[in-house]
Amino acid sequence: ALWCEHPYCRACWAQYIASAVQQNRARRIGCPQPACKAALSAAEVRELADDELFARYRRGVVDAYVNESAQLSWCKNPRGCEGVLHADAADGTVACG
Repeated sequence: ALWCEHPYCRACWAQYIASAVQQNRARRIGCPQPACKAALSAAEVRELADDELFARYRRGVVDAYVNESAQLSWCKNPRGCEGVLHADAADGTVACG
């Protein structure tokens, strides 16, 4: 459980994490207890999730980070590149990173 100590079983945590990931809320998964401000760390998600769910969680965190950044974007190569582009506002260049 989190430092807030609200008790939930592992199966409920896994289901809650899966729901958060599916709803694009992986960047911050909070305690399911209403009004609680505690949030799961990546280490806590790793402990509570199976390998497949943890991989989906990690991808959701990266997706959210890139999508919320003014300097980052996904490569638009139609052949399916999953690279992240970094735009340098100072000189207008874009670098794959």
